Amino acid sequence: MTTATSAASHIGAHSAAAASQQQQPNGNKVPEDSRVYDFDGFYLRAACLCVRDASEREVLLVSSPRRGPDRWLVPGGKLDPGETSEAAAARETLEEAGAVGVLGRRLGVFDNEARGHRTSVYVLHVDRLLDTYLEGDVRRRRWFGLEEAKRALDGHHKSHIEYVAALDRGGGNVKQDANTV
Repeated sequence: MTTATSAASHIGAHSAAAASQQQQPNGNKVPEDSRVYDFDGFYLRAACLCVRDASEREVLLVSSPRRGPDRWLVPGGKLDPGETSEAAAARETLEEAGAVGVLGRRLGVFDNEARGHRTSVYVLHVDRLLDTYLEGDVRRRRWFGLEEAKRALDGHHKSHIEYVAALDRGGGNVKQDANTV
């Protein structure tokens, strides 16, 4: 669980087609009972810290449709059965942020014991942002400097602050503990 792949993947049109197939006919996402669990009992998630350029000093955050337009989070979600963490990170980022680019290193695997999930977080070097994407009608997206992103996530997504902190430290290929909610 703590070893990362080093190969980069390009996210584009193929992922957009796959993302639209992950929806049920009624438009809802795959139900909770289809969660993928590991041997420790954590359900598995994946996320991407989308970076604007090679300096990795700006990240793209998306708003929470449930908690309001000023509640920011890192795009990500649960793995679907049979899906790799890399594929899930790419799919969730495309669905939630409309970001297209090159999937880079894994920053780490972050455990959130309070919520019972384990999240693999990757860096996505963004080539472009799509004008139209699956959740574009319910989410805002915005670029933040790293310190500003930590402040925007503070108070409601503390585990996501750990993702940004790992990027700020130049991290990669490590397991982190993100027990705060």
